[in-house]
Amino acid sequence: MKPIISLLAITLFAGCTSSGIDRNDTDTIIKQYYAKVDNIAHVTLASQTPSAMAIGGAAGVIENLDGNHEDMIAGAFVGALFSGLVMSIVEGSDQAYQYHLTAENEHSFSIVRDNNSIKPGQCVLVREAYKVTINAADNQHCQFKPQPIGHAI
Repeated sequence: MKPIISLLAITLFAGCTSSGIDRNDTDTIIKQYYAKVDNIAHVTLASQTPSAMAIGGAAGVIENLDGNHEDMIAGAFVGALFSGLVMSIVEGSDQAYQYHLTAENEHSFSIVRDNNSIKPGQCVLVREAYKVTINAADNQHCQFKPQPIGHAI
């Protein structure tokens, strides 16, 4: 029994250490360029927890329609509590950071991320594919003049 558990554990961990191109990036245009971080704003992400609680509460009431009104109230409470808790765990933190960036050929744009590892004024490598990522880069790659936003009429 012990060798089977060891083999299963090794198989699971081997799957987690895969390197290479993300499968979601197949049939996707992958674009990379350098950008300078102009500023960073703290933002709050929208949450689906209230909707999940409403659905869970309704499901709790429906599940207890054959009982008395106390059963229906208890079902609504438990359903709302459970579904709200599960949705909160699935969503994680609602705190994020909006990075305002300027790239030589891409003009100004924003990216919302859940970590604050990049600082204002820093140069980053932006990789657009299935998912957009930014990683710190050497400042020599961002020696360009920022483009003005909008057009003069």
